[in-house]
Amino acid sequence: MSHTDIRKLIREPAKNKDMSASFLTDLEIRRAVEKRAREDNLSASYVIESIIRSYFEENKTLKSIDEKRRRFERKPTGFSCFIGSSDTQVRDLITATIIDISHGGVRISIPKGSDLDVKNIFAETFVVIFTLPNCNWPIRLECRSQRIFEHEDEIHIGAVIINPDCSVCLALQQCMV
Repeated sequence: MSHTDIRKLIREPAKNKDMSASFLTDLEIRRAVEKRAREDNLSASYVIESIIRSYFEENKTLKSIDEKRRRFERKPTGFSCFIGSSDTQVRDLITATIIDISHGGVRISIPKGSDLDVKNIFAETFVVIFTLPNCNWPIRLECRSQRIFEHEDEIHIGAVIINPDCSVCLALQQCMV
């Protein structure tokens, strides 16, 4: 498959909002993106965005790029969820709440005194399992914590979503609209 065979599906964003784009590519490009994402511990979507951004910067198409802390707008939620390490048994998952969510990450609240080992959560990835309104299946996200802080009688965990599959991306996109 050549680059001219790539089919694009682009949803036009509201004015001054981020845009979502889906596309098909050949296996070689897919593997290269996945390899780079794994090596740099990034999501595949972030790798693709950085490649596109670099292209436009080199060709002077982008006049200015503001450095913002978050790549995607957050949406406040109140979804109940379960969190734990990727090898945690179902009976050992911790009940938590997703405070806000975006295409790139989540902020989770757990009560102080939970069985979750907060110190070790920085050292490994963890899993968040929840359901979205109007979604018939549970969403399972692999996440990597970015920051942990105490807030009143809770502990908040800000985390990056790692390589979500296509069905998860579509479900999150529908939730974010």
